[in-house]
Amino acid sequence: MERIFAELDSGQPGPLVIVIAALHGNEHVGFRAMDRLAVTLKHGDFIGKIVGVTGNLIAANRNSRFIQRDLNRFFLSDYLNESHSDVPEWHEARHLIDHINVLIEGYPKDQPVHLLDMHSMSGHGTPFTCFPHTPANERIAHLLPLPAIADLVEILPGTLTAYYADKVTTTMVVECGQHDAEITQVVGENALACFLRVTGCLVNEQCYQDAEQFLRFHVEGTDQIFTRVKYRYHIEHQGYFDMQPGFRNLQAIDNGQLLALDKGDEVLSPFAGRVVLPCYQKQGDDGFFIAVDE
Repeated sequence: MERIFAELDSGQPGPLVIVIAALHGNEHVGFRAMDRLAVTLKHGDFIGKIVGVTGNLIAANRNSRFIQRDLNRFFLSDYLNESHSDVPEWHEARHLIDHINVLIEGYPKDQPVHLLDMHSMSGHGTPFTCFPHTPANERIAHLLPLPAIADLVEILPGTLTAYYADKVTTTMVVECGQHDAEITQVVGENALACFLRVTGCLVNEQCYQDAEQFLRFHVEGTDQIFTRVKYRYHIEHQGYFDMQPGFRNLQAIDNGQLLALDKGDEVLSPFAGRVVLPCYQKQGDDGFFIAVDE
């Protein structure tokens, strides 16, 4: 597995789209989406350049979310200084930044640069997009045929998309579905195609229409949802947090509803809303989020 794992160059002026796969090493949907794109995309279907970049290379080779620290919480000046060089993710973060910066700096300055960070989740439920809060990002999110979640990036310090929010034209996250579900890979392929279209890279209208129709059908009418994260449950006792079974991403929940047990203590919803990214894996300290529709 390589840091730069795919590169598609149209030979024509156009956007640079950087596709990040496996920022969490057990989330491989970005690899498969780019592999599929390389097979199906024909000369003349797109303009500009599309580059696939591996996030946490060491963790991806081990199919583990991370080795010692969550890489997608590491993009802060306090963590990127050499005092954290004993952590494997420090080296991953520095190498990843170096590779992305080379791509950006080597691209024509009159062309836009877009970064798409592709993820999957431990629970089942509806795919979605989220983004750092900028007008350009919000515009792209509204164009994609997926539910959009605002303020999720803001509530999580140190994400890659937040780090690059003021360095490129747009940065976007797409959560494609449950890690091991085959449909997640299909969602990833189609979400990538739609992102390429709305950023001006994909010019084959039929490719876009097919992808858009698939996603709208898959999310079952929830594509118009725009919801805002208001709450994050931080796991205090890693290894002792147990989400109640059966919660699906973006499922409606009630005030006071039992959501999880944390070291045996009941965790109740502080208000009604939608549960976002319920945690059904042992690594990580994000138990769940709650969002409220706008």
